[in-house]
Amino acid sequence: DHMSMPGCPNWGRFLTRWSAFVWDLNLKPLTGSGVVSVQSARPLWWEEWTKERVADATTRDVIVHLINPPADDTIGKKDMLEPAPVTAVTVTASVPAGQKFVRAFLLDPFGAVEAQPLAAKVEGGRVQVTVPQVTLWNMVVFELHGNFSVPPKQPRFTEPTDPVKVEQGRQGAGEPLGWDPSKPAQSGSK
Repeated sequence: DHMSMPGCPNWGRFLTRWSAFVWDLNLKPLTGSGVVSVQSARPLWWEEWTKERVADATTRDVIVHLINPPADDTIGKKDMLEPAPVTAVTVTASVPAGQKFVRAFLLDPFGAVEAQPLAAKVEGGRVQVTVPQVTLWNMVVFELHGNFSVPPKQPRFTEPTDPVKVEQGRQGAGEPLGWDPSKPAQSGSK
């Protein structure tokens, strides 16, 4: 369970506080050559975990998950060694026309649970930051301001109910969803 996972002093607190950057329903993959780039002494996983989200009509976040890959890719190996930390990782993101860079910060579950501001260099429509160290996983968040279309609100937990199926259930017109193999075949069972 998360209480025995090493690294973060409180996974529940960390993932609850920063859940918008991990589970928000409006997170979208951020793709495209040159939109984000990462330079590091050893390869990190980041391309498939780079996301964007429109938080509101004036705020867009670009989230770059930096993952230090395992030292060994053997499945089920005992005594799996953690990879050596990667230092001085440079992350660069483009700032599209009409948008303004506001701030960049680091989220590190293995360090401080609070956001750590990152010094940024803005030049020629790009913003660059340096992450001091990636132990296993970090998130770099670039906050941009501009005018954005807010995605429609999505249901939080389930799809909306189908009124026809609800009424069928009330009328007893539905069929069993499964069967008990120890009983004789029922209507609708396989």
